Amino acid sequence: MGSPLRKAAEWITRLLSAGKTELLRRVSCYRRKRRILLAVLAPALLVPVCVLFFGQSPGVTEEAQSLPLHTRVLEEALRFLEKARINPTIAFSQFANAGAGEYFQELGESLWQTVHPDLGWRWFFHGALMTMAEETNGNEANPANLTNSPPNTQAPRADEALVAFYHPWSDTALITAWSDTALIVPGIDEVQSTHTGLRIHDCEIVMGDIFRTRGSQKPATTRAWARRQQYFAAAIAHTSALSLRSLELLSFPSNTSAISAPDNKITWRSHIPFLLDADKLEANHIGAGILMLAAINDVARYAAPTNAFAIRVLPALQQLHSKTNAVKMAPEASAALQGIPGNYLDHYIPALYANSKMRAFIMLQAKQDPKRCLALLFGLEAPEEEDKNRSDTSQAPLNNEALMDELNPVIHYSLKLLRLDPVDIQAVYTNLYPK
Repeated sequence: MGSPLRKAAEWITRLLSAGKTELLRRVSCYRRKRRILLAVLAPALLVPVCVLFFGQSPGVTEEAQSLPLHTRVLEEALRFLEKARINPTIAFSQFANAGAGEYFQELGESLWQTVHPDLGWRWFFHGALMTMAEETNGNEANPANLTNSPPNTQAPRADEALVAFYHPWSDTALITAWSDTALIVPGIDEVQSTHTGLRIHDCEIVMGDIFRTRGSQKPATTRAWARRQQYFAAAIAHTSALSLRSLELLSFPSNTSAISAPDNKITWRSHIPFLLDADKLEANHIGAGILMLAAINDVARYAAPTNAFAIRVLPALQQLHSKTNAVKMAPEASAALQGIPGNYLDHYIPALYANSKMRAFIMLQAKQDPKRCLALLFGLEAPEEEDKNRSDTSQAPLNNEALMDELNPVIHYSLKLLRLDPVDIQAVYTNLYPK
């Protein structure tokens, strides 16, 4: 592991150890037949349907057993997420049957090449947005916004519920299939579990390009939001909302979903035929690993800044509310800062850092409520006096960037906060899919 990545791994370890999330309130929102849960839902916006009491055994009581499958899975998945943010291996040992647990370990060894799998998964779950595939009765038509969707002719499995954990920063999702009994999925779960109650019986890491298009298009090894011609904050929020909706619709087949599993059984994987081909599945794992590495590198640039711009920007985050703050601010950014508490860094963790020669972008994600983020854009401004001196150097080769930096080093440029944007992925989702 290179030095920046090693520092990033050490920094992530300290960060996660110091910031164990206390999920105080768990609520879910039912709108018509859509069920979206973004890790922790804001009670001011959503209707609570259950309150979880942690510390209970994962086993189910007779009263709980009488509830609908999706309701019970939703509650159990929240318990799983809380545990996975602390110890993913233990979480899978408690909430998955043997076959799914072993497959999860294999995924970790394949994906996390630069950090320990447990550390990588903890980072993944801390930043993940949780959602659940919709219930269907097998008779209704597919939603019109499902790509190439024909009438629903394949009855969904009544004994299975899908919960997905979408990670915006890597543009990947861990899809988990839950059931009351330990179902055997050939090639994935060859061991019959002796546990009772709800368990994960299948899981898969899937690239965003694959689950959003059902594998109908060739996936790219770059994150979708980075390819959008938008400001990063808007692109990430839009891509996240689109991804969550796509995951909710996994219970519906599309016209690309005509392939059955090797045993002719229709499973959730049948709705993403890309995953049924062994070579393509391996390519998906490789691609997901590349996306994960890109996201880790984003954190590494924050944890171990390697250029003069980054070294100046990161301390500026701590000085924005200080009376001695020397960072200039655009009027809009200054106004937005008034609504941000002075101790905001205690409640957010860095998720993305990138800079060019004259701009630096940072995105922070709330520890308690991962759907809420802060996006900050910094810029460098040349001092007016130096700009004047530059205009007088008519004999200098102005197209020579190296010489220009020597004449006017950016280390002496003024740092300015150009934009400060609170980002609410739930609000973006609701705006895109209001009904």
